[in-house]
Amino acid sequence: MMLDLIDIHDLPVITEKAFLNALGKEALDSDQVPPAMIDRKSALERTMGDAQFLSELLQAFIEGLPETKKRLEHAVEHGNAGTVAKEAGCLAGAAGNLGVTELSDTAFDLELAGRKGCTAEIHRYFRKLLLEVERLIAHVRSDEFDESRRL
Repeated sequence: MMLDLIDIHDLPVITEKAFLNALGKEALDSDQVPPAMIDRKSALERTMGDAQFLSELLQAFIEGLPETKKRLEHAVEHGNAGTVAKEAGCLAGAAGNLGVTELSDTAFDLELAGRKGCTAEIHRYFRKLLLEVERLIAHVRSDEFDESRRL
């Protein structure tokens, strides 16, 4: 069976499932989420080529994501655009330093929406951010990620 590539921007159903999953309302099957891409070359440059250190940083980043998502969710639900901008900005920087470019870019878009105070954009980018988090977690848990770590 041949599968067509899917553009994540065309996946409102998966985005909504990721949002519900983040709220603990429904599990998202890992095979429904395309893997996140990590720019290992860029990330390794930032860690002076130390793959073990990069792995430890990435693990710490992933372990901190549930708390970050919780703070962002609270800010989004309560209309606190300033907190959304602050949390999203921190996430954008951390993800960018680890080479998780899609997550970094989405977090940056969410930060800008928070700075503008645009509720519709905040909600849209928050849902997209949740999908990117799921993609990253799925990628790190994948065999493909294990193979790329050996390179």
